[in-house]
Order: sequence, then C-alpha cells, then structure tokens
Amino acid sequence: MKKLFLLTLFLLVLGLENHVYGNDTGDQYPHIQLHGRFQLDAALHDEDNTAFGDGLRARRIRMAMSGDLDPRWSFMLDYDFAEEAVGARFVMLTRKLGGGTLKIGQLKVPMSLSGQGGSFNSTFIERSSNVNAITDFFRMGVGYHYHSRFYGAETMMYSRSMGSGGGGGDDMPIGAAARVYANPARHDGMVTHLGISGAWENRRDYDFIRLNDRPEAWVDNSVMFIDTDRIDGVNTTFKSGLELAFHRGPFLLAAEYLMADIRRDSGSPDLRFDGYHAEISYVLTGESRGYGNGVFGGLRPENSTLGAWEVAARWSSIDLRDEDIEGGKQENLTLGVNWYATDSIRFRANVIFADATESPVASGADDSPTIYLLRAQYHF
Repeated sequence: MKKLFLLTLFLLVLGLENHVYGNDTGDQYPHIQLHGRFQLDAALHDEDNTAFGDGLRARRIRMAMSGDLDPRWSFMLDYDFAEEAVGARFVMLTRKLGGGTLKIGQLKVPMSLSGQGGSFNSTFIERSSNVNAITDFFRMGVGYHYHSRFYGAETMMYSRSMGSGGGGGDDMPIGAAARVYANPARHDGMVTHLGISGAWENRRDYDFIRLNDRPEAWVDNSVMFIDTDRIDGVNTTFKSGLELAFHRGPFLLAAEYLMADIRRDSGSPDLRFDGYHAEISYVLTGESRGYGNGVFGGLRPENSTLGAWEVAARWSSIDLRDEDIEGGKQENLTLGVNWYATDSIRFRANVIFADATESPVASGADDSPTIYLLRAQYHF
C-alpha cells in the first residue's frame, strides 16, 4: 500500500508540474489536470435492536489526474485514500472512435442511473441499497460509450476489479453488460429519461457471490442490515435494471428497479433478489440540475451569498431472501436537505427511517433505527 501511495503521489506531483509549468517538448500535449474530492460524514443513531457507533468518518478522499495525451487519446488515474485502504477507481485509457469513446482499464459497469452518476452530484448522502447491493460498479475491461442529445448506449466486457485477487491458477470472471437510454422529450429545460440495462457474468473459478449493504449510512460501516453472506457454487449471474426520471426546472422525479438472478451449479436452487427506489427533489432557490450522457449532474448556485437550497425524499426497498438464503429485507424512508454553498462546497443532511425485516445482523429479528446523517464536502 505504501508503494501504491508513493507512486500515486509521484504521478500527482508530475501532473501538477505539467499543469502549472507545461512541458518543454514544443507541442501542446499532454494536457493534464488534477482533481480531488473530500467527503466527511457525521452520524447519530437512535438505535432499536442493533448497536451502532456514533461519530465521524472520512467517506471519500479522492485524488485523480486526467488529461489528453494527443487529439484522440486521453487517460484517467483516480484513487480513493479514505480511512481503510487505498483503492483504485477509474484507471483507464480512452480514445475517440466512431462518434463515441473507447475505454480500456478499470471503469464502471454500465448499470443504473444513480450508479453511473458521481457521488459528488448525488441528491442523497448515500445511494439506495438496491443500487449498492446489486450493481457491480468498478471492474477491469473494455467499454464503448456513445452519447447523443436524445439517446445513448454504453457497453462493456469485463472481469474482476483491481485488488480483488487474481493468480493462483484460478480463471477469473468474464462478464458483458450494456445500458441503453433515451430522453425523447428533452426541450425547454425538460428531460424525460428512460433507461434499461443488463449484465451477465460467468463466475468461473470465482464461483461465489455476496450481496449486502449498510442502512444507507456508512459512519459505522460494520453494520450490514441486509446480507446474503457468501453464496457458494455460483455459475452465472444476470443483473438487470429499469430507469425512469422526469426533470423540469427545479423539480426532479426518479425511480429505478434492479434484479439479480443467480444460477448455481451445485444442485442448490437458483436465486432471485430485487429492489427498487423512488425519489423526489425540489430546488427552493430555483436552480436546475444539468443532464448529459445519460446522468444528472449537480447544481450551480446562482446567488453567491445564499447558495442553492434543495429538499428531497426517497423511498427504497430491497429483499435478499430467497430459497435457502436469508439475507433480510430493508425498507427505508430518507428525508434530505442540501445546501450548495458554492460550485465546489456542499453540505447535506439526511434523516433515515430504516426498517429491516429478518435482518441477519439482528439475528433474524426486525430492526427499525433512525439515523441522523450529515456530510461536508468539497472538490477541485
């Protein structure tokens, strides 16, 4: 980990040198930019059956370098240094090709509207549990993205994520995913987003899987309200999703449904888990979120003194119980208030009314805590 940290630090310093002083080769390349993101969370828990630890957590400390290597090729190196360990996020080469973009390296598996959006621009402090538990997020592979004003498509062939094993003679997973979206009613500040996605994976020698999530709050990240534990004998998985959103001016309504089908080859029955969420938000100061490449962006406050203020509510549900797996069911109501102080400084407050049925962490009992969650964040 020390070597990885020193290497990343070296690359960041090199990027800063190029960014500030340029290079002395006589041409304009490479173009290099530094990016950073810091998110600090605080939580208080009104406990029911399960004990939670109140306190603080550095949720993300992201440092990244990206840029253009020439008119067609670009790159990104993005790592998270928050608390537990250094972890790779986007580590990839990209090339403009056929009106779209070819991506090689570690990138996000194309699935889920909120999953494809960045954590800095999300309406709520954490993504909903159906997204966190079912989608695969970062994997190594090759992808191709095509985006236009009214529709787009993202595809990817992938294997494992960086740092998740490899070697020892084991054949690594092989998967394929695609996401297609359209916004046919995009005009006069209005967006109607429709999306569908699917991801198939052969687990090969990595013939196990585990789906779990915290109660949409990570300050005490040891408490998994829903958890299938390790499921062995997995042959293939197929995950699918539906997306719907309507956005006009300061108003946003969005919903997603996600499902995971798990095929086992050990004589055990196949499994199906699913979940959904629906959310609504309104910007009291009148600003509107941006939209592009099939995801919603953040808010830019128009008043530098007042900033932008947003209120939001979300209902989420996920059920990880099927056949011999008792992973519990969780239903959460989250209320939120966001203050966008500047383009790069934001403060968020969430109240989460969690309700778990047959939760493994509560020894199969029901559990209904209330979680008060705050976040301060900035980026550059």
